[in-house]
Amino acid sequence: MSLVMAIVCTDGIVVSANKRLTCKTIDLNTELVTKTQFFDTGLKIFVTKTGHVIAHTGESVLSDGRFIEDAIKDIAQKINSLNLCVRDELLYIKNELSSFAGLNDTRFLAAGIEDGIDNIYTTSLKLDDFIKVESSIFGIGDLSVAQTIHNTFTPNIKDFTVEETIDYLLFLNYAANKLNRFCKKDETISQQCDICVITTTGTQFVPCEVPSEIKSESDYSHRHLYTTLRNWLRSLIHRDGLSY
Repeated sequence: MSLVMAIVCTDGIVVSANKRLTCKTIDLNTELVTKTQFFDTGLKIFVTKTGHVIAHTGESVLSDGRFIEDAIKDIAQKINSLNLCVRDELLYIKNELSSFAGLNDTRFLAAGIEDGIDNIYTTSLKLDDFIKVESSIFGIGDLSVAQTIHNTFTPNIKDFTVEETIDYLLFLNYAANKLNRFCKKDETISQQCDICVITTTGTQFVPCEVPSEIKSESDYSHRHLYTTLRNWLRSLIHRDGLSY
């Protein structure tokens, strides 16, 4: 499933995309999954020549055997000379790939700044939807953890700088990865993610790691974060009358 998030902050738009690829081996006779492997080598975020960002989650293989990553790169070469707006770039990709949708759906997020206006759109290959995002934070994929954390603590992201927004997205991605592991869920979110920053002066990838204050397994703040998140999760579970 993966996780892609975008936040509109004071200086522009920051987009994150995790790197997890989930590979399942299926028995053709029983159609049951016999083996699941995870690889953190996927590139799920791309920058077009116009400075727009395209990211995706979900099915990573098209019905004709092509990887979504390769297909987007090929399409980007076509649209680079067309000078399209971000909406039309995403629509172009959707139209090119919809007839090759894979077994499961693939969802896209596109973002860009045009004439000083922050624009974010989302669509998918299988559904007939095309939505302009109006909120300051938006995501696609496995949103359960990140969305719950954000909606519980409601930080004022509109006042975040680019640097603060990067840290916040890294934290949400990291927390989603760890809580999925704590809850014994499919670990479809990698610990690290790719980050793209869009401003009025241009768009660039930002080299990022897990936030420094939670990188070390032996660091006190790291253990404190684990304890805080675990206790908070337990409080939600107990509040809803569930057990785990």
